[in-house]
Order: sequence, then structure tokens, then C-alpha cells
Amino acid sequence: MRKILILLVLVGMPMLVDAQMRKKEDIFPRAGNYERRGWTVAPMATYMLPGFKEVRQRLFIGNDSVYNVNYDPRGRVSVGIEVGRFQAVDASRLISFVDLNIGAKILRGIEDTEAVLDERGAIRSRTARGQGIFNQHMLTLSFNATNIKYLNKQVFMRNSLGINGEYNILPSYMYSGNSLPIEQNTPGNLLFQAHYIIGFGFHASPQLIIIPSIETPLATFFEYDDLKSTQHIFHSRYRPLLFKCQFLILDKRPDRKCPTKKGSRRNSESLFGMMSGKQPW
Repeated sequence: MRKILILLVLVGMPMLVDAQMRKKEDIFPRAGNYERRGWTVAPMATYMLPGFKEVRQRLFIGNDSVYNVNYDPRGRVSVGIEVGRFQAVDASRLISFVDLNIGAKILRGIEDTEAVLDERGAIRSRTARGQGIFNQHMLTLSFNATNIKYLNKQVFMRNSLGINGEYNILPSYMYSGNSLPIEQNTPGNLLFQAHYIIGFGFHASPQLIIIPSIETPLATFFEYDDLKSTQHIFHSRYRPLLFKCQFLILDKRPDRKCPTKKGSRRNSESLFGMMSGKQPW
């Protein structure tokens, strides 16, 4: 998975460097009926991607029992949503806009366990099987800084770096069917990370911008685990993937109203106001 992250960064970094060398491309209007800020809504599908390496353990029980344990993790698809505000950034060539969001999401996964007794001379091996299921219901707060690069007149590429804080309000970790003394790891309820977003967007209307994207963590600062971007649950590691479709809805500019006419000017009035004498001064 680290190779995939490195590839994403290598794809995104030239875009960021190129943005610093030339004038910033802008997706927001500088004139017209809409402001350079507004609301953002992002429904999402979530998936906990398991690691690609096989997880095995040799478990010693007592003095003469040895089990070879295999762990088979699998992710499950779930949902989430974010709502927030965005603002165009005019003072930077690198950052096109920033956004601050609150939201909720569900992260789910499974781990199957198969423990085979290593018994020499046995005609039939003894096997113990179990399954762990977890569900995380996260409340989230996130901040993103985004760079935009147009690929053609209609489609642009998004690269974002951000931070996110999350709290698991309904943690659920259940392991069943395995009577062996295997320690189960469960993470804490509070999480603080840095993340990366890559996506492609387009203008659906003068007021609406749509950006499908994918988000994944880059590093975890709390709970600290050597800054690893994956979560250690049971005996496996899982990488959260967030498949978002972000809608940027621009605020409308206030209508400009001409001053109403309050009647004709009296003879005693001038452009300077009321006249106390024959001269306005």
C-alpha cells in the first residue's frame, strides 16, 4: 500500500510544483452573480482496505500444543457524509481554495481466523476457526487545502492535503467461534490524522461544481503508532478509503438596489444639502 501512496504523491506533486511556477488557475467566478465562497456537501462510500501481506502467527499453548494461525482480513463497504464551507484563496498561487467540514461515516471490516494444531503423526489435524467483525461510527472534523489544475476547458484535477480529527461514538468489536487465548487489538476512540485527496471535477452549472475524489490517510498522529496511516484492528491492518462526490454550491451575490426617489428637491435644497442663505457656503 505504501507503493500506491508514493505513486499518488508522485502524480500529484508535479501538479503542485507546476502551480507554483505559473499563474494560479481559478474555478470560481471573479464577477457575476455568485461569490467566491459557499457550501460544500460530500456524500461518500467507505471501504476498509486490508493489507496485502498474509498475517500468520505460531501460537504456543502450554508445553506441548502449538497452533499455526492464519488471519484473513476483508473490508466491507459502508457510507458517510460531510457538510461544510469553502472559500477561494486569492493570496496564494499554490492553494486554490480551502474548506472546513463536519460529518459522520461508518467503517466496517471482518477478520477470519483459522488455527491448525501442529501435531506430528496425527491422521486428522485439529482446527479452530473464528471470526471478528468491527463497526466504527465516526464523527469527523476535517480541513483541506486544495490545488486545482485544468486538464482541458471542462475538466480539472484536484490535489488536496488536509487534517482530520475523528471520534468513534459507537465502537463495536466482536470476535466469535475461537476459544484459543489470542489477544485481540482494538484501537482507541479518538483519531487524529493527515490525509491526501485526489479527484477530477467539472462545472455542472454557474453555481454548482462537482468533484468526485478518493481520500486516504497519510499519517496517524494519535493514537501514535510509528505514524502509520493504517488502523490495527484485531490482528490485521486496514486502510480507510473514502470515495466522495463533493458538491460545491456557490453563494449568490446580494442584489444591488438603486436608491428610491423620495420626492422632488425643494428650492431651498442644493447638492450640498439645505441652504441657510442665498449661498450654500
